[in-house]
Amino acid sequence: MTALKGKEIKAFIAKRDASKIAVLIYGDDAGAVRERSDMLARQVVPNLTDPFNFIELTENDLRGDPARLSDEAAALSMMGGERVIRIRGGDASILSACKLLVNGLDSNSLKSNALILVETGSLLPASALRKLFEKSNHCVTLPCYQDGVADLAGLVKTMLAEEGLSIEPDGLQMMLEGFSQDRALNRAEINKLILYMGPASIRKNGDNKKITLGDIRACFADHGGNAMMEIAALVASGDRARLAHTLSQARQAGASPLAWLRLTQRMFMRLAQLNALMDSGANSREAMAKLRPPMRYPESTRVEPLLRKWNSPALENALGLLLQADLAAKQTGAPALEISERTALRLCVMAAGKR
Repeated sequence: MTALKGKEIKAFIAKRDASKIAVLIYGDDAGAVRERSDMLARQVVPNLTDPFNFIELTENDLRGDPARLSDEAAALSMMGGERVIRIRGGDASILSACKLLVNGLDSNSLKSNALILVETGSLLPASALRKLFEKSNHCVTLPCYQDGVADLAGLVKTMLAEEGLSIEPDGLQMMLEGFSQDRALNRAEINKLILYMGPASIRKNGDNKKITLGDIRACFADHGGNAMMEIAALVASGDRARLAHTLSQARQAGASPLAWLRLTQRMFMRLAQLNALMDSGANSREAMAKLRPPMRYPESTRVEPLLRKWNSPALENALGLLLQADLAAKQTGAPALEISERTALRLCVMAAGKR
């Protein structure tokens, strides 16, 4: 069985094992699936627009002609060298084509002159396609599950460090809360931040630079970034008219509802932490200074009135509603936008009643 995990996946992607002819890359993170597929493909064919050595087949190409995959694998390149064949999907036509390919490889009746990459979504352990690849010594499977918080934080720090950049904890936290569940999109956001700060090649002497929370806010001010960051404060303040307008702005800008929902969760968690410090005897200014990371101006001036509006039981109730919304919105096929907006408006109404 050749199902790679953890460090084995990283090692294989860094340097492909040439004895593995066909690679099944699957999972619920479409961005990671594509990223890993591209990394493997470029080890064989650096230019993925090469019409002779890089071929993409669709389900329609294989429907009615499952032997085409094996034929393409066996074909010699006109320009010499190994080729790459990429397939996307996981329907019955792809399964049939892969069965012919794997059976040919395992019986030594097929000599492949290409690396075969099969990209698809989530597969259960009992999946016929997954079992087919896992049982063959000529194949390997690479699962791509959504990154956890630690994985995402590591990705941010690694990419920034490559450009001589580092990031403050509160800036990292805000960035993580704005991420989607797609690794490729998250990489694009990190690259956007690097361009905003300036890559090492254009900074004076390539000097190291620390990214602050203010830099994050400035960098992501467009594409609904300002609206996303304003939603949390409006929810907690009880300003229903402005919240409705800002939700509309975020929607039109294509902002991720899960991203601003998590920013709202962060706001209420920090309010709860401040409230606990004040219950222990600190005044509002002292509580903000003790918070980790500390709450500074101008955020402190916006938050202080909210502390008079939300007490511990109300904050506990709000955090429970936000958690329920977060879990519900992440379910496959769930209307994330409607769930998030409904929760935001509900909390805003609660806040409006706390004069």
